[in-house]
Amino acid sequence: MDYVVYSSSELLTVMPYRVENPTDIVAFPTPFILATQLMDYLKFRQEFTRVFGYRENMLSEVETVNELFYADNIEMLEKVVRNKLNFTEFYFPMKTKADILRVMAHVNQMQFMRDDEKNLLDKTITLFGNVLQKERNEIEKLAIFLKQKGRLITWKKKMVSLSSQIYRKLEYILPAVGIDYYKSGPQKVFQGDYVITTTSFEDIKQIYVDLYEIICDMAIIIVGLDNAYTRKDFNKLRDNNGIDMDSLEKFSTITKKGKIVRYISSEEEFERLVCNLLSPDVRNAIGHYSYEGEEVANGRGQIIRFVDIKDKNKFTEKTLIEICYDIWQMYKCLAVFYELIYRIEMVNLNREGIQTTSLRRLDTGVNLKSKTIVKPMKIYPNELCPCGSRKKYKKCCGKKF
Repeated sequence: MDYVVYSSSELLTVMPYRVENPTDIVAFPTPFILATQLMDYLKFRQEFTRVFGYRENMLSEVETVNELFYADNIEMLEKVVRNKLNFTEFYFPMKTKADILRVMAHVNQMQFMRDDEKNLLDKTITLFGNVLQKERNEIEKLAIFLKQKGRLITWKKKMVSLSSQIYRKLEYILPAVGIDYYKSGPQKVFQGDYVITTTSFEDIKQIYVDLYEIICDMAIIIVGLDNAYTRKDFNKLRDNNGIDMDSLEKFSTITKKGKIVRYISSEEEFERLVCNLLSPDVRNAIGHYSYEGEEVANGRGQIIRFVDIKDKNKFTEKTLIEICYDIWQMYKCLAVFYELIYRIEMVNLNREGIQTTSLRRLDTGVNLKSKTIVKPMKIYPNELCPCGSRKKYKKCCGKKF
């Protein structure tokens, strides 16, 4: 008895099926034909081109810029961003520490600048601007607290490393990148007769773990921001939180990631940005090798069963498609933390009297073919300036000369 297996490195395929002889073979449409029928294929191709364009045209330069930044080689860093990325002095001066942080923020956010959807990043910027305006004193205290913990730079380095790993192993999860473009929506895709035939759980499980771990480590940022935003005190946790703790200081000592995940709530503004991405059941099962194979069963494709380490009768099941999709969603969530860490660092610099040099406008888009900055980010004149200063945009980076 044999299997018929359809294969595609960039698209989901129909499930493998058993045949006893050649006459049992069913002629399904090719993965490409299925995609054009089931997806908004044009938008998927645009996203596919953007993702691969970033990897082929930008990734090595971004890695180089980050290496130079952490080596404190600012002179060479400036040459690279000027000559390789075309960050001009007009838009991106590099005269102060704040200027340099701003450049690095743009460099590392380029990977998340989807042409048709920057909602998550835009929402993060808006939320931070709101809480900074209403609770500046608490945000400054939080910024000092996080600086004293000494973790911000470590987190940034880990995110840079993880982003590079994901792009260098992109083929393993590429079919999952297109799931958002299926007309039926992701949940229908997960329940359907689709599989990924070009990767295995063993290929991608470490990426899953690494993303889960770094997001849990950085959760202290969003919890602190929600404390300030909702409770007017960055250090005060909400009541009845299920972890028998009352302060961010105590929260920062939690070592069990599952406790962190179970604390994060969809009722909190900042925590809501990441609360549905993390599964402690999956993470714990991977860590204890308490999971079972990839089976073709129940019409759902490759299923991995994650068994509770304390009770073998309890388990969580996910298809390989779902796990790859979760990886891509967790990866995109790094945009939130890149942005929040940048703005917290800017708050600390502003406290020291270090600000960005006045600019005529801010740019966030990159043409991946020409590698030139092309799209201005829309900021209204009376909004707080995103650079972290205490001025309105029209009186700071948006000032007309």
